[in-house]
Amino acid sequence: MFDQLEKFKQTSVTLKEATLANNKYPPLIETYIFILSYIALMLILALGTLVLTGGVPSGSDSYVLLTLGAFIVPIIVALFVITKVEKRSLRGIGFTRENIVSSLIKGFILGFGMFVLVVIIGMALGQYSFAGYDFSSLNLAVPYIIVFIIQPFAEEIYTRGWIIPLFSKNYSVFVAILVSTLFFVVGHVGNNGFNLVSIISLILFSILLSILFLKADNIWICGALHSAWNFTQSYLLGFNVSGIETSSILQFSQTTPNIINGGVYGPEAGLISLLVTFLAIIFVWKVDFNKKLF
Repeated sequence: MFDQLEKFKQTSVTLKEATLANNKYPPLIETYIFILSYIALMLILALGTLVLTGGVPSGSDSYVLLTLGAFIVPIIVALFVITKVEKRSLRGIGFTRENIVSSLIKGFILGFGMFVLVVIIGMALGQYSFAGYDFSSLNLAVPYIIVFIIQPFAEEIYTRGWIIPLFSKNYSVFVAILVSTLFFVVGHVGNNGFNLVSIISLILFSILLSILFLKADNIWICGALHSAWNFTQSYLLGFNVSGIETSSILQFSQTTPNIINGGVYGPEAGLISLLVTFLAIIFVWKVDFNKKLF
């Protein structure tokens, strides 16, 4: 497996583009620049979120939409550092010009299918049940679609598109995945209901997306999977997503919060989600994602 990961350096156009980046910084300096830039990115995000949500009731849909929408800031900051400081092309982040639609569809199907499988297994085990529907929140469909594109794509850009090519160039692909996973987990530390199972879940989810990023050789499919997973889990089916509660069209309820169903953090902190994510890793590792859908 480790040998196969290193082979991505020879086969991945994204990793090759990052290696060809026209800068004169040695590896250690590039690492320092990344760490400082990342800290600045998180501080700017926190400040921007405070400004946007000032006076907005915490927990309301407006608050959630503004909080998630604020992730447009990390996108801008990360792209600026990557392209202007590291001198890396957008292709060196994973933004391909070919097969965009195909990659987005594949990612959406994967993310949607994974979470639907979580719910099906949960219902079979008596952990989840259908509680009804509420079409009064249909007016929020477009805003939630937009923010659940912005926020997951932001995370994919700075944890996959930024970190993996950079650390693969200077160290190894395995180290790059470890660093990507570390920053992905740290980004969720303050979420409601964060616990040991959610940490394991985040690690597996990061490994899944990292492998997908390397195998598909683009960021589109990762962002689509992440977006579909979050949107399906929250606004579509009514579960908490990483501890965040939103309005939803369909409503599912959990039994008494436990390690199987994920409790207040949502299904992501449950054993069912761990199983599905692990199966998805095996699936992604074996499938050729470079074949066109049409």
